[in-house]
Amino acid sequence: MATDQSAFIVNRMPILAMLPKFLPGMTFKKQAAAWRAQFTELAERGYTVALKRIKSGTYKPCMISKALTEHAGEFDPELIKYTATQVYTGGADTSLSVLSSFFLAMTLYPRVQEKAQLEVDQLLGVNRPPSFSDCEKLPYTRSLMREVFRCFPPIPLSEVAGRDDIHEGYHVSKGTILFINIWAILHDKSVYGDPDDFRPERWLSENLIDRESDSMDIAFGFGRRACPGQRLAEKLVLTVIASTLSAFTITPTIDHDGKPIIPSAEYTDGTITFPRTFACEIRPRKPL
Repeated sequence: MATDQSAFIVNRMPILAMLPKFLPGMTFKKQAAAWRAQFTELAERGYTVALKRIKSGTYKPCMISKALTEHAGEFDPELIKYTATQVYTGGADTSLSVLSSFFLAMTLYPRVQEKAQLEVDQLLGVNRPPSFSDCEKLPYTRSLMREVFRCFPPIPLSEVAGRDDIHEGYHVSKGTILFINIWAILHDKSVYGDPDDFRPERWLSENLIDRESDSMDIAFGFGRRACPGQRLAEKLVLTVIASTLSAFTITPTIDHDGKPIIPSAEYTDGTITFPRTFACEIRPRKPL
């Protein structure tokens, strides 16, 4: 909600931020203060817990512990505290959106799931879970992830024009907020044949990546506003996808007549989109 340009009038009229909070219509200032307090409390709590565990010798390696032990005294505590919190929160909603879309896709496309499971099984066998180092050895599973990002991008992208410009005959004034339709870019028929088809094979058989049409680079933004956590997010999402495929099978639920209930694949509106609530069955592939 905080990043939704239509949620608060101050996003369209920034000068309102200069007015005192007691005036009518200034409720956005109270909301912003509440969100700031929430973020600050999260940062303080995480830093305090990490510090206590370091002192007691019970800590596990993390961004804060690495900064405070291996690089002691090199960074300001406030920088460590809020950078770690931003890393933690920055991909929380978007990664959840992508993984929710993955579960939806596996529910809708069982043959894709079977092919990916076969690849994972051939690499890992039945006893070892996937790790970061396995990512480059799973081309089909990685293509599956690319196709999830292409078909179901989690966010649109907004930019602010840094200077006056002319784009295809349209004058764009400096300071104009521009919304980039990531979904439309990733469903361009001239680039992605049959864009409405969920087809991971397109990333194996077509030279889309070399043509600067990689769904990952588009979905994570471009230029100065490109997501700095893209490579980490790719590794994390791919590892979760491979681990899920290794351990579970995802299928539609069954109604009273024994017929599968196919999800509608509808999505929510907003800055970060999610599949609307759907039902599926998640069954372990191996005995527990």
